[in-house]
Amino acid sequence: MPMDIRRVVNPESTALLTIELQRNRVGDLAKGPLAESAQRVLPEIERLVAAARRAEVPVAHCLKLARRDLLGQNTNVALYKLRGVVPDAPLPPDDRLQEGAELIPALGPDPRDLTFTRIHGMSAIFDGGVDPVLRTLRVENVIVVGISANVAIPNTVMDLVNRSYEVVVPQDAIAGTPAGYTDVMVGNTLKMLATVTTTQAIIDAWNAPT
Repeated sequence: MPMDIRRVVNPESTALLTIELQRNRVGDLAKGPLAESAQRVLPEIERLVAAARRAEVPVAHCLKLARRDLLGQNTNVALYKLRGVVPDAPLPPDDRLQEGAELIPALGPDPRDLTFTRIHGMSAIFDGGVDPVLRTLRVENVIVVGISANVAIPNTVMDLVNRSYEVVVPQDAIAGTPAGYTDVMVGNTLKMLATVTTTQAIIDAWNAPT
């Protein structure tokens, strides 16, 4: 029997968070395995964002930015060190954002959407103002989509759970790397913390007669 998720996606108490869906991460300026993995789920994310707007569910885009001099960015993260993006010495001051930091055009943003930015931390909820805004909107349930299932998605889910939100993760709307890892993360971690479902199930719940 299919799970009834209507309570945890009730439009009156739910918000949709998109995580790091930026041109330089999943769009036309992105490359690499994670960008390729994201391409497979972007159509579902686009459908879900459009359905959320129709259902008057707040949509919030959480962007990870970086100045060109990397000032303020984590330097203690092994991933960044492996990618060679942690400089050996301070770079010349440059407060311009790295190219492609903006949201992918397919998602807007719509004038009704919210946009949050951060330059530090591995979670969309970490010190970015998301939590107090959600509470102001009387949000109790949060749907999380985007990248990556390796780091930002589980970090965000855990931060939301620790702040007493009910979290919903449509498995077909998150991406990670290598191929198959998203299923491992969902099956062994996210299912212990959140309601795992599909994009279509959420849309059906919003379209169901009340």
